[in-house]
Amino acid sequence: ECPPNLPIVCSQSLSGKMAQSAGFKVCVVGGAGGIGQPLSLLMAMDPLVSELCVYDLTLAMVPAAGVAADLSHINSRAKVSAYAFDKDDK
Repeated sequence: ECPPNLPIVCSQSLSGKMAQSAGFKVCVVGGAGGIGQPLSLLMAMDPLVSELCVYDLTLAMVPAAGVAADLSHINSRAKVSAYAFDKDDK
């Protein structure tokens, strides 16, 4: 039977075993920063995450696209994408 705290990502199969049917879409804002990079790495490695979006400003020392490119080389189910915004964007 599926654990009660995972109703979104777990479904009961005919054989009685748990099967992942969906995953979480995770957004890491500030994902190119000093704390955001390791957090993005942890999220990309989590088997419950199916999509990871890395957001940061264009003035960040490391571009969000570079972080996403590095994370995309990890063998995981997460689809990684990057978004960069100018500080003046609304």
